[in-house]
Amino acid sequence: MKLNIYFGCALAFGPKEYKLEIASIKKKLSNLPWIQLFEFCTPPSGQLQSDLTPEIIYETDIITGVGSAHVVLGDLSYPSTGLGGELGIAMREHKVRTMMFARKKIKNADGEEEDTIVSKLWIGAPAHNPHASFVWYERNIEEVFEKIVSDLKEEYEKLICK
Repeated sequence: MKLNIYFGCALAFGPKEYKLEIASIKKKLSNLPWIQLFEFCTPPSGQLQSDLTPEIIYETDIITGVGSAHVVLGDLSYPSTGLGGELGIAMREHKVRTMMFARKKIKNADGEEEDTIVSKLWIGAPAHNPHASFVWYERNIEEVFEKIVSDLKEEYEKLICK
């Protein structure tokens, strides 16, 4: 048995450097033999992302991805059009372990660093959801990788002991 993980982040609005960091972390997580990482809805070869209907994306990401996850990870460093919904459904409807994190500072369109804006809703969620957590990191998600793996290992041990 493997621990099913759904990892949400800013796919549309995150800069290339950020997307590469996320891809690196996802690869490292995928290499752990006890983890099954959900892959996002991607169009068939030769089609564009815009060819995917909203119904297909909802079914794939929410019903299949979040719905089958034992743990939902969410990086909130950049604005995302769907991550808030995914996190809310994971916490309130499915009541699964929901681990949220964000970089403290990001680069704006001019290349200058500014404080990351994360909704207080998610920062405050752990106070009302015992299965939720939020952690800031300084520059790179790698800084919290060991903490993520440690928490995931705890969830895996709970799963296999059921």
